[in-house]
Amino acid sequence: MNNKLTILNYLALLLGIIFSVLQIHLKADISMLAFISSAVFTGALFFVSLFLVQKNISITGIKAMAKMYEYAPFVYLIVFVLRRAGKEGTSQVYDIITVLLWLAILVLVFFIRYQLNGKRVYDLNPLFAEKLKGMTEKKLPVGLRVIREIIGWVDALVWAVFAVALINVFVFQLYEIPSESMVPEFLVKDRVAVIKIADGPKFPLSDVGLPRIRKYTRGDIVVFNNPHYKQDRQAELKKFTSQLVYMFTLMKVNLNVDENGNLKADPLVKRVCGVPGEQLVMVDGVLYKRTSQTNTFTAVTDDAKWAEWNLAGLPLSTREKVRDIRLLPDEYQEMLDIENTRRNLSVTTASTECKDLAIQFAKIKNDISGNSNTNLVEGNIEEFLQSNTTINLFSSNDLYIYNFFKNFDSITRKLLSVKDGEIWFANFMTNWILNSKNISTEPSELIGGDAYSDAMFRMNLMAKLCFGRLAVAYAEATEKGQSISILSANPVIAAELSTAQNLTWYMSALNDLRNMPVFPKNNKDGSAQYIPDNSYFMMGDNRFNSLDMRHSYEYKMTNITDYDSYSLQYNSNMAPQYVNDSEILGTTILRIYPFNRFGVPGLTAEKSK
Repeated sequence: MNNKLTILNYLALLLGIIFSVLQIHLKADISMLAFISSAVFTGALFFVSLFLVQKNISITGIKAMAKMYEYAPFVYLIVFVLRRAGKEGTSQVYDIITVLLWLAILVLVFFIRYQLNGKRVYDLNPLFAEKLKGMTEKKLPVGLRVIREIIGWVDALVWAVFAVALINVFVFQLYEIPSESMVPEFLVKDRVAVIKIADGPKFPLSDVGLPRIRKYTRGDIVVFNNPHYKQDRQAELKKFTSQLVYMFTLMKVNLNVDENGNLKADPLVKRVCGVPGEQLVMVDGVLYKRTSQTNTFTAVTDDAKWAEWNLAGLPLSTREKVRDIRLLPDEYQEMLDIENTRRNLSVTTASTECKDLAIQFAKIKNDISGNSNTNLVEGNIEEFLQSNTTINLFSSNDLYIYNFFKNFDSITRKLLSVKDGEIWFANFMTNWILNSKNISTEPSELIGGDAYSDAMFRMNLMAKLCFGRLAVAYAEATEKGQSISILSANPVIAAELSTAQNLTWYMSALNDLRNMPVFPKNNKDGSAQYIPDNSYFMMGDNRFNSLDMRHSYEYKMTNITDYDSYSLQYNSNMAPQYVNDSEILGTTILRIYPFNRFGVPGLTAEKSK
């Protein structure tokens, strides 16, 4: 070999040996394969380059040397991953040293491949050229030629996969949109180009990489690790491995699944909706923010530009491509009507009606059984409130809003038949009034101090009023010996039953999608907390079909309001969280496919009118 190629080869071998030695690990897990793999590859490279090429001037050895150096960066990268795939991690200093060695090998490989490229190696090495002239090419049998051709294609595929994987880690990556969480911006099967180089890409299973030079603004669409899944070295290894398999199998096999064998929604593609220094709240689909400077929640007007609630109102060209339209036009309007009724609910008027319903129920029960609370029967509701008598008749499951209205007749019968049933009913209807001295009920003031608390308080009150009217009507029918079928034929009662159904539907299917409590939540002393530096809050544009940073993947029974000891409950998965920018992998820059939707995100999506 010429002097330049010889020096480059010696340097590369030396760095390969040092790199291999650094992979020695004596723990009995997968990380042991790092040293074995690196040592075998480096030893083979040593044998080919020094024994076959430099000593024996083997033309086959030259081709093998060129091919091995072609794969060297990928092999050492896999070794890098293997060393970190075991139970024990590696230190930051160790990672930096091995990354620098890998980069040095990458640079040397570039120059070595240049020296070994095509005719150049023979022009610069007379001994190689002379050896080549003395060789006669043998014609291989058809079978061997076919095998060689297949090996050539496999080699090209393998090299391409590794090259693309390297580009995907550090430069840019194409993602296929798997769900409708970003409709209408992205539809299922859209191909999106994501730039990563400015987002601080890191070597797999390490914190070493390029510096993050990008800051995100509201409206940016980013790709990030799903925080709902455990993000550790094992998860990252599985994700990295599955990506390679995915590409090797031409996107037919995806191994990135959870413990139940379901494909993970990881990474996620969502829009930045909250930025550092903000506190957020969302009511009726409107996002509000405040900062330490403003101290007052104001609507985020930009959010309305991309938040999509009414898929049925999308242009036909987009709507016909959407698989799941959650609300039909009539249902969408019903949702708006419920929210409008709740906003306009008079707390003062509701207070009067709740007291009246409690008195009516007690009188009916007294007529039926002759055993009711004296204050209630005589209409002394204020004295009853001051007595503060606590009665526990129903479980949390009974107070689940779906069960509560579904079983309103059996619940009412129980209240009419058991001792102190009228007291429980009165507490249920009026306990919130006792709490009202700690909150403002003035029309101009938000109950609980923020729009979400106010909305949930009023929603709970709407449900109580609805149940109270039904319970009193049912008690009256019971007193007269009438059946529930006669009761439901009454148009007023039928309207209340319809209201109960709508309220249950809203709380079960829509509430946690249309609304979000103050986030980050206030400190115990009531002072505000804000999204910290380098952290962001993301949501999908298709707000009715996006499990995003508003939600957990688990549900739990939750009081509708904290300002009522007898609050109804609903099944909630509300658990807002922000994402540190270290989990952000890149930013979408282009919708590539299908070609009729080609364009820059944010400029070409169709919104409903």
